[in-house]
Amino acid sequence: MDEIARSIAHFALKSKGTKPVVCVAESLDTASSVYLSSLGSHVVVQPSSSVNLTGVASSSFFFKNFLERHGIVAQVEQRKDYKTAAEPLTNEAYSASGEEVARYVVDKLSSAIKRSVARSRAGGDEDAVEEMMRVGSMSVDEAIRRGIVHRAGYVQDFCMEYLRGDDDDADCAVPLMYPKMKKGAPKRKKNDPIVTNMAMYASKIHRTMKLYKKKRGPYVAMIPLEGTIRSGRSRRDGASGIAADDAVGVLHAACEDPLVKAVVLRIDSPGGSATASEKIGQSVVRLRESGKPVIACLGNVAASGGYWIAAHCDHIIATYMTITGSIGVVGGKLAFGKMLESFGVTADGVASHDAVVRNQVYDAWTEAQRESVAKRVDEMYDAFVRVVAEGRKMSVEDVEAVAGGRIFFGDDAKEVGLVDTVGGLYDAHQLAWNLSSGAPLPLRLFPPTKSTFAHIASLVTGGIEHEQNYPTGASASLRGEALDAFLGDSLSMIRDETVREALRTVLGPSSASMLERHGSGGGATSIDAACAVSEDLDYGLRRS
Repeated sequence: MDEIARSIAHFALKSKGTKPVVCVAESLDTASSVYLSSLGSHVVVQPSSSVNLTGVASSSFFFKNFLERHGIVAQVEQRKDYKTAAEPLTNEAYSASGEEVARYVVDKLSSAIKRSVARSRAGGDEDAVEEMMRVGSMSVDEAIRRGIVHRAGYVQDFCMEYLRGDDDDADCAVPLMYPKMKKGAPKRKKNDPIVTNMAMYASKIHRTMKLYKKKRGPYVAMIPLEGTIRSGRSRRDGASGIAADDAVGVLHAACEDPLVKAVVLRIDSPGGSATASEKIGQSVVRLRESGKPVIACLGNVAASGGYWIAAHCDHIIATYMTITGSIGVVGGKLAFGKMLESFGVTADGVASHDAVVRNQVYDAWTEAQRESVAKRVDEMYDAFVRVVAEGRKMSVEDVEAVAGGRIFFGDDAKEVGLVDTVGGLYDAHQLAWNLSSGAPLPLRLFPPTKSTFAHIASLVTGGIEHEQNYPTGASASLRGEALDAFLGDSLSMIRDETVREALRTVLGPSSASMLERHGSGGGATSIDAACAVSEDLDYGLRRS
């Protein structure tokens, strides 16, 4: 959201008032939409809709009692108190640390929205905006009286008014964003203004700028790393996320490409596999050693494994609302033995050594096995701290003071030394060519699967759609993605259809989507009760 806000502000600054930024909306039904609209010089909202300048909330579901009721045992090792991703499995409510994190998120987002709206709509009077936030939902008429909205109107009417300009009788072409209205409309002349949408504009600007010529010169490569981090290669089932082997291959290609003079890593990830993060991080180190500057540009979330990767870069840039940090480790498993026994399913097995769990799905850890996992979690936590200390040129003690799983927004992360600059993609691009050749270089997506502008546009438009829930659940979003990663890789070991059907009965309809999402490619859906967090560990560890 902050990246979009910066882009709007940059556009307004560069156009010097010659290109007004007008917000035309069906409704402003979330605090984030009001926040973004406040950056425009004029706001038009549909008359019968509402304007919700509400506060910010965060909530989570907790499954401890549910799991216990159905005989599912959750075993978790976390380092440290603020690494709360697995709390929904082990708690009935927020822990003191979890509540502190949630409160930090909602207070930070609320203050950011209040400050922006006050600066642009209330003459800097934050008390007036605070009063509006306490009121919550407003009609459009009330929002006009309070200065949040300038007038009521419809998107179509505004577009036509814009195209006509001052001449009410002028013929004008129908906006391209309404293609069905073209029938019977006057034919558009070559230089007539148009109203279009982001996708159409991205396509046209790509053709106009001719970004990809056969003979290209030096450029800055933008490599997106988006989603949960995992080992291996991209799967054919369409699963999203960052596959370590694929990421390493792209980084190596950028290292070998003589036209790539610098790299911007666009990181938007809540974390994932520790070994995968480490593998990608070492590829970033090799890229830097080749003499090419690497700038980390953090998106909505670049925490845990996402931050592990960023810590290897020459420079880290985060937006004001980036959630980052989360230097910590959580590992665990789910044991379904008691639940399966209630369905008449038993298990038996043998193992060569006591350290091996005979049946990952059925059996809980023994005390000795749990101690072994705890030792490995401690080792991974210490390794994470050392990586950050080395990459950020901080002492281990200073990193420990901001680690323990704590999250930070961009400006706070800068204060504690985890981020170098509060900015966005534009700043990262500019810094990258300054550090490489000192001369302006174009920014291009690498590898070039589609136009850079189209990719950035998809990030922007996708962000707008996602923002419907983002401000009211930022910590829940981070927790949810991490928990999905925690549970997702754990659904891979039960192959028996009877057992799966039993689990469906207990877990209910919500399990169906997870079963399909994490099913094996051969048609037989799989569930892994053992939450194997890192593929090379029997017990599993995940830094989420």
